[in-house]
Amino acid sequence: MRRVVYTLVALFFGGILGAGWYAYDRGFTKKWRSFVASEFRKRGVEMSLRQLALEPFRGIVARDVKIYEGRDRHRTLAVVNEVLLVINYANFFQKKPFIDALDLHEARLSLPLDPRTPRGAAVEIKNLSGRLLLPPQQIHLSRLDADVYGVHVSASGLLIHPQAFQSGSNATSRGSLVLAERIIEELKSLRFDGPAPQLKLRFSGDLADPGRIFIEGTLVAGPVHHDKWGLDRLQLAAAYRDGVLDLQEFTASDPKGGLEAHGHWRAESGRVDVRVRSSLAGRTLFGLLRVGAPWTGCVFGAPPLIELTADGNLGESLSLRVVSRVLVERFSYNGMAFDKLGADVSWQDGCWSARDVELLHRSGKLHADFLQLPGAFRGRVESSIEANVLTPSLPAGFGGLFGQFNFVDTPSVQLELSGPDADMQLCTAVGVLRAERASFRNGPVERLNVSVNWAGGEWRIQAAR
Repeated sequence: MRRVVYTLVALFFGGILGAGWYAYDRGFTKKWRSFVASEFRKRGVEMSLRQLALEPFRGIVARDVKIYEGRDRHRTLAVVNEVLLVINYANFFQKKPFIDALDLHEARLSLPLDPRTPRGAAVEIKNLSGRLLLPPQQIHLSRLDADVYGVHVSASGLLIHPQAFQSGSNATSRGSLVLAERIIEELKSLRFDGPAPQLKLRFSGDLADPGRIFIEGTLVAGPVHHDKWGLDRLQLAAAYRDGVLDLQEFTASDPKGGLEAHGHWRAESGRVDVRVRSSLAGRTLFGLLRVGAPWTGCVFGAPPLIELTADGNLGESLSLRVVSRVLVERFSYNGMAFDKLGADVSWQDGCWSARDVELLHRSGKLHADFLQLPGAFRGRVESSIEANVLTPSLPAGFGGLFGQFNFVDTPSVQLELSGPDADMQLCTAVGVLRAERASFRNGPVERLNVSVNWAGGEWRIQAAR
């Protein structure tokens, strides 16, 4: 009798071990995977998993989990390599919702940029660790840590009515995809020489009422380097509440100076208001803005000072006004050294102006005003700077005005410009050129005083009346 009992006990434990080994090595059957998927569907989450396995020291692990937007599964929102299911066995046996939480430990998450193309470009997240609690009608992220292209992300928050979530319109904007891909490429190109940048996020709200969702975040990074620029420190603080995005702080610094910005944007009206002040080094500033010609020939002895204000509407009826003050001291352009460049620049709805443009050189000064209206460009220029200094910086062909003269004394030039736009090949210019001593076509001239006219891409010169 004792041998029979031992045999039965051995068979019992052997069966348990065999079932456990099979669940660990091969995973649960498709029926069990469908059972888990249906449990998530009750919570408003459509998902699938390739394998459901039992690991002795971890518990039940779901592998290759895919999250979809709807039951048609045409739009993949996320793919995670493995998730540990926290099971409430009392609820399981009472046929109640039994998945209390999801645990992640150094998992990998992929978020397709276009949910309709899960094998296309995606945001790759590594070392994803945290716990997602799943009370009824809620998603509670108690903690999360992850690495996204070198940035360490920490997040926590609570959302209710997750079943009401919709990722957006059926047609994903191609422009948005291109922008997202570009941002990813930029992140990949960055080099963080110090500790990993820290991004902290906190959120809460009702997915049935997206306009009232609250999100706040802070970012601290530095030093950060790119092929075209480098920053000692970067700090950002922003919040989104009741449909208003508030940029509370954006500061950046390099060895020469810094940048400060703040503003807000209202989602319902599209109203935007931004203030920016920069004293970053020229290489840093133009590298960040990806500005090329004509600034590629500039070498700055002092950081450019820029103060900018932008306000308007970014909704369906785009209307934006930008006003800025620019001041650059001690710089060279195309090898020519200048003492100062200052201007008041504004732009609104395709029209722009540059007023009180002042360029100082040791030989003299240039003052100008420009105005571009729809189909009409106007300009006025007065200069007493040496001709050989200005010629390399003038538009193609425009510098030919000075090519016919040899100046002993610095010339004085006054021009009035007009045309359909700022393309000098389409503009006309009339004015006066004066100099005390010069030669014209190899003939000496005392007190040069001629009228000049630019039209059709060439200069006409005649004696002033």
